[in-house]
Amino acid sequence: MGGGLLPLSLWPKLGGSGSRGGRPKPIAQQRAASHAMRTCSFIVLLILLTLITLAATTSKYWVHWLSVTIMVGMLFLANLMFMDDSAFVFDPLTKKVDL
Repeated sequence: MGGGLLPLSLWPKLGGSGSRGGRPKPIAQQRAASHAMRTCSFIVLLILLTLITLAATTSKYWVHWLSVTIMVGMLFLANLMFMDDSAFVFDPLTKKVDL
């Protein structure tokens, strides 16, 4: 064990090969990243549906695309209003805190 080498059992724990390097992110950061990803995906979907609706105005199906766009917009609004950090989270390993 001389020469300053680490034993192989400690190598992954210190960020060597086989690990991602460092500790895992806290739950709050994971939830914030998940919420940001969901918000961005809703915005991209709304932009795409808006473009499809505008392109469909030359046909007789623009009302159908408009109704789908409005429905996704209302889902996005409900997501912003009700799904924040205090929303229902299904995690069987979390402990309940009685206030």
